[in-house]
Amino acid sequence: MVEKWSPGYWLFKQYVKYAWWLFHRTIVILGKENIPTGKPLIFAPNHPNALNDDLAVVYSVKQQVVWLGRADLFKNRITRAFMRFVKIIPAWRIRDGYENLSRNGQSFMTAANILKNNKSIGLYPEAAHSVNRRMIPHKKAIPRIVFLAGEATQFSLDIKIIPTGIYFDQYQDFGRRMLIIFGKPLDARDYYDLYRRNPVQGIHALRDDLYRSLLPLTLNYNTESLYRGFEALREIGTVPQLRKQNKKKNLSHVFHIGQQLINRLDALEAQDREAAEKLAARGINFLGRLRSLGIRSWVVDREEEKTGKLLLHLLFLAVTFPFFLFGFLFNALPFFILDFLVNRKVKQEIFRSTFSFGLGIVLFPVFYLLEMWLVSPLLEGWFLKLLFLAILPLAGKFAHFWYILFRKTRGRWLWKRIRKTKPMLSGEIRCEKETLVSAIWGD
Repeated sequence: MVEKWSPGYWLFKQYVKYAWWLFHRTIVILGKENIPTGKPLIFAPNHPNALNDDLAVVYSVKQQVVWLGRADLFKNRITRAFMRFVKIIPAWRIRDGYENLSRNGQSFMTAANILKNNKSIGLYPEAAHSVNRRMIPHKKAIPRIVFLAGEATQFSLDIKIIPTGIYFDQYQDFGRRMLIIFGKPLDARDYYDLYRRNPVQGIHALRDDLYRSLLPLTLNYNTESLYRGFEALREIGTVPQLRKQNKKKNLSHVFHIGQQLINRLDALEAQDREAAEKLAARGINFLGRLRSLGIRSWVVDREEEKTGKLLLHLLFLAVTFPFFLFGFLFNALPFFILDFLVNRKVKQEIFRSTFSFGLGIVLFPVFYLLEMWLVSPLLEGWFLKLLFLAILPLAGKFAHFWYILFRKTRGRWLWKRIRKTKPMLSGEIRCEKETLVSAIWGD
């Protein structure tokens, strides 16, 4: 049975969790107290970033969750065997052909039996990923599975559906930040009576309540046409509001301020479409102007302009340069090969991060073993060889951190030069940002 505890899966999960930690600069997990123990569970996350969303949940929970995944991943025997090993069962979508939708009955029954056995499943209520930060209307798969399991147990099964919000600060690049929030669970027993009286109403009620429960755990724009402009305004307006509210610039606070900002912008669009369009255009133009100067919005901030911070970062970069060089030399080749292959072969941008991670957990260890073999004549004994091998991925993560700090320090230096050599230009930029921030927040 696919839900049975697997020692092979457990070992593989430990390796994937370590690689997932390496891939991210920051991982924040909130709401784990909302995950009941000893109950059949359905994890119901939003779906912003392809297979990375499965991994976000897998990293964050102790359960060996069985996922319902795209049926087109099961086309050949090798991938079918791997999918079963990582506890994924097929789910067919309309794009897989209307004639195949009936095959979901068997997968849904399998999922219901997993719940009957007091285990956990994961399923995206949207049934598709969204390229933008916008949740797609929910489908009926989760309610159908819940009520299948309920019917099989005379509606006594205490299923908990856990709305799960997943947020990445950016979708593609190494060193991104991830926030996952487990919301308060929905109790399937609250819907059994309605379903028995009217199955359609019961399915719709659970589907809609799950949507409403998941919404506060996500960044969700109502707009479509102004999405790019609103994202520019979020980049401009988030940090100033954090400072105004005396909040630290951590991922959780950035996320919640982002929610407030999005709600304001969506409300503005609903009330005054023309004003929203003009504000969105101003945000895009402002960021474009900064890019032409080689700087980002966050450097146009009096807290970031302090000379002491710039000097401290320059000192840190100078002192730690040898460590960066070590990490770069032993990680650059697999990193750039991986980047080349993914950008060349993966046409859909939303899948690039998934392929980068999946290929990376194979490619990097191969290179590390080759590098250990090459330097092994210089290392005496297996202890030093294994220590060298263990240090390589950590050195790579540090090298990336150093590089990001270098780019930020360069941005601070460029802005300092602009302020010194072109005071009128810097004054215009500062004034424009302050005006935009005031317009965003209604100050």
